[in-house]
Amino acid sequence: MHYLCSMTVERFIIENVEEALRLFEEKSIKQAQTLETGNYKVGNKCFDNIMKCLSCLYKQGKLEMLEPFLSHENAGVRETAAYAYLYVCPQKGEDVLSEIANGNYGFLSINAEMTLKEWKEGRLKFIFISNNGY
Repeated sequence: MHYLCSMTVERFIIENVEEALRLFEEKSIKQAQTLETGNYKVGNKCFDNIMKCLSCLYKQGKLEMLEPFLSHENAGVRETAAYAYLYVCPQKGEDVLSEIANGNYGFLSINAEMTLKEWKEGRLKFIFISNNGY
């Protein structure tokens, strides 16, 4: 099954789960770099692409395939995978987010801390599941 994921600037086709995982990793790395450089325009585009990849994985029932990314060398990939993994296995997602929140990862540490806070207070939204175009 093909999912066409389009943005105003970029178009890509997610042809299968492997492609969704590849794009997830690529865009998560790029988004983490934008947090360091302050290029929020590119970061927001990456975020949209990441959510489309997660939405594809969710629709296919394959979010558990993110597990290898929980130990990825890039903290941005780990942080984003851990957010989504809260839906699959909350304890594993929490463990990774806690490690990042307590580490020295700049904005990623702040993001992880806020994600955990919202999760524990029952306010975290899995936007890749919602009906906002993802």
